[in-house]
Amino acid sequence: MLSKTLLVLSSLFLFTGCISRLTVPAPAAVLYENGSSSYQIVLPDEYDQRSTETHLSSAAQALQGEFQIATGVLLPIVKETQADSTRPALFIGNCQAPRAAGFEPAAFKDLTYLIAERQGNIFLAGRDCHAPFRRTNRHHRQHILGSVKAMVVFMEKYLGTRFLWPGAIGRETPPSARIVIPGGLTLKQSPLLVFATGRHYELMYDTANNNFGVNDIYVYGGHSYYSAVPAQKYGDSNPEYFIWSGDDRNPNNNHLCISNPQVQELIYQEVLNKLDEGASTVELAQTDGYTPCQCQKCQDFAGTSDQGEKLWVLHRSIAERLLRDRPGKKVLIISYGPTNMPPKSFRKFPDNVMIELCSYSPEHLEAWSKMQVPQGFTSYIYNWGYYQSTGFTPQRYPEHSAEQVRTFAKFGIKGVYRCAFGDNMGLEGPNYYVFGKLWDDPEQDPQVLAEEFYQAAFGPSAPLMRKFYQTLFARLRAFTLLLNQRGYGAKSAIPDNPRALLGYIYSPDLLDSMEKSLSRAEKLADSAKIRKRLELVRMEFDYAKNLGQIIHLYDAYLISPDQNAFERVAQKVEERQRMIAS
Repeated sequence: MLSKTLLVLSSLFLFTGCISRLTVPAPAAVLYENGSSSYQIVLPDEYDQRSTETHLSSAAQALQGEFQIATGVLLPIVKETQADSTRPALFIGNCQAPRAAGFEPAAFKDLTYLIAERQGNIFLAGRDCHAPFRRTNRHHRQHILGSVKAMVVFMEKYLGTRFLWPGAIGRETPPSARIVIPGGLTLKQSPLLVFATGRHYELMYDTANNNFGVNDIYVYGGHSYYSAVPAQKYGDSNPEYFIWSGDDRNPNNNHLCISNPQVQELIYQEVLNKLDEGASTVELAQTDGYTPCQCQKCQDFAGTSDQGEKLWVLHRSIAERLLRDRPGKKVLIISYGPTNMPPKSFRKFPDNVMIELCSYSPEHLEAWSKMQVPQGFTSYIYNWGYYQSTGFTPQRYPEHSAEQVRTFAKFGIKGVYRCAFGDNMGLEGPNYYVFGKLWDDPEQDPQVLAEEFYQAAFGPSAPLMRKFYQTLFARLRAFTLLLNQRGYGAKSAIPDNPRALLGYIYSPDLLDSMEKSLSRAEKLADSAKIRKRLELVRMEFDYAKNLGQIIHLYDAYLISPDQNAFERVAQKVEERQRMIAS
């Protein structure tokens, strides 16, 4: 009997011991239910600069506004010392509260962000500061704003907000019956990109769509030689710094005599100065439309006649010197024009080198995969821009974005400069959205993301607008296959004739189909936001439609050049002029 009693008691002890070791889930944080919320939005008391405070305050107001749209409740925004200690809070940025909970947002690297819940409080935090080199620019692209990235992810995940276009009209948040954050949540993530820049539009849109800025990398938009040895400063006083062309030195277009030791020193000092101002990495890049110096020393330089190889040798020597003088700092060397392909005389760069790829076809990536580039790669992409054959009309489609982002992610591209991004926010808006959101997860389905855009942007008009965009994107898909798009694909034998290309894309049947879809969508629009968005689409479509009509009417005139045919062309040209003037 005693042994049975001991057995029961020992079993009970073991059972209760197991219970004591179980982790009890933390209670969920209920931000909103039954028409009310007790939360407040709390901002830090101190910032590195006034401009940083401005951006975080702007983001907090956007969060406040979308929360009100979702719930009808307007949360107060206060500084931490003014916060009501009896109420839970959404703490933004480097407040005392997240630090007391064991987080150090100011020490986070790059755009790493935190979304966490502790005892009912929510922390949305990251590193927030002006880019650490002397700049007077107050634009958000010159800041590191990890807390804003935390805020947009929070809004997407828990409010259902979609950042479709810049500004409040471009944001869409559905109504919520209840908003709950898991108890004890700790979500700490780093974006795939550490550098994401080009054209910028608005803080929340840019951050949500991974176009957040330069981080602590100093770039010149592609070409540092102009700043290192400016012709306006040295053209008259030191003509020997510039190329020998014909029978004289020529400072026009700022092309340099790269064999000149003083020129080499000025190029080096330009990089050094920007590093000493606080940049972690500085771009090193020759002039655009590079024209080599014809002097004998330049011809003999590096023991090669290959102009690209001469630049690679020069730029590697600068990197080697920087490695000795500024250990821990990096240089971003451009691969562009004559340096389009990797160097031939060496296979390994110094440990401080990152390469900026301006040509990124599979062939280029294959060639670069054989090189040792210790700091990896960024890319300067030419997806968009009025310099393309099709001018101010759309140029890409969602599947192209998916292919490119996945290729870049697989190759390890860690930065993207979006050249000429944003000419067609209306007509190419879904593709811009797909491109941006894929950088959160490259394996997402581009069609699912595009559908997310259509539904959020157009509500009851979504089915018609889906047809509108899919009609256009199908034609752009064929266009992309026809022509080599600045290094992304094989060279086409088809002549680069803008009129022929635009006539092919904006054929009468395509314009008719898109016009019918858009006209019907405009009649179904049931909110001021949707109507405003459709106005943007309409304006850009009318421009492209008019351009297509001019081309087809002109072709008809060439076939039958009579006065009536001429008048029809003239009427559309005058319509175009009035449209542009408006």
